[in-house]
Amino acid sequence: MFSKSITKKMKKYFQILVLSILLVGCSDDNLETEPLLIDVRTIAEYNSGYIEGAVNYPTDVLVERLEANQIDKNREIILYCRSGFRSANSLIQLQKAGYTNVSDMGGIIFYDGVIVRPNK
Repeated sequence: MFSKSITKKMKKYFQILVLSILLVGCSDDNLETEPLLIDVRTIAEYNSGYIEGAVNYPTDVLVERLEANQIDKNREIILYCRSGFRSANSLIQLQKAGYTNVSDMGGIIFYDGVIVRPNK
């Protein structure tokens, strides 16, 4: 279909294209820069309503989940729970585990924004 020289050039361009895509995917500009919003309540509490964009890592498995998902210890992490007690304890837990950019927004009961309610 194509001559050998064209096929050879196409292979070379394809290799360059693949390498370029891989290099762009590894650049610092593409690292996770958005804050990670974590609901530290139980799964049942989370399923009753959560802040949009939040992931559910209950307090008792918080560090293990972050490590399993290879979350950078310098990434901004924002915690919340129902009233603020568990998120405050989770903040201390993460600081002890070496996470450096963690904040506690308190309880969802004080949140004025939209709550996602998946069961309704």
